[in-house]
Amino acid sequence: MHTEASGISSVGRAAASQAAGHEFEPRIPLFFYVDMSAPGIKKLVISNEEMFSRVDAYLSQGRTVTIPVKGLSMLPFIVGERDLAVLEKSEVYKKDDIVLFCLGGRWILHRIIGFEADGAVAVIRGDGVLSATEHCPIDKISGKVVTLLRKGERPVNPYSGMMKLALRVWNFFRPLRRYILYIYRHLPWMRKYFAVI
Repeated sequence: MHTEASGISSVGRAAASQAAGHEFEPRIPLFFYVDMSAPGIKKLVISNEEMFSRVDAYLSQGRTVTIPVKGLSMLPFIVGERDLAVLEKSEVYKKDDIVLFCLGGRWILHRIIGFEADGAVAVIRGDGVLSATEHCPIDKISGKVVTLLRKGERPVNPYSGMMKLALRVWNFFRPLRRYILYIYRHLPWMRKYFAVI
């Protein structure tokens, strides 16, 4: 399962702003989950296609965009339906960057693990994926994760020294990922021992 943004049944600050009669500035954050029982909040249902057409456009304009994610493919570094990803457009993409791109009509948030075609094509894989990879031309990458918001609140630098060390350890145990991820997914009480930061 890919780690991707959740557009269906997403409700944002846009809804709150519109309900209050204010203009919505779609910089950061773009979408949030809010209490649907709160007075004046209207539910917005938006398809991933429409959501990402806006996200891609905003990133191309140099804006910073925050999106919710879902899926298990970036465990243990990004937890779907819990963390938010803050993205920006980048002129240069490097190994270990977490990037947003479209493949076969699906928008995916995975990590660059290498390059092909003299650096023109990024080889990409989710941290929680055992072996499958994606290939995306550099000029088709929409943006790069610059900050993670744990539980939608606490900012974390995904490229800090601690995170780089955690990634190195995670890659070292790649042959055991299947079992580690099984424990993570099926034994919730064990998850605190897998915290990478």
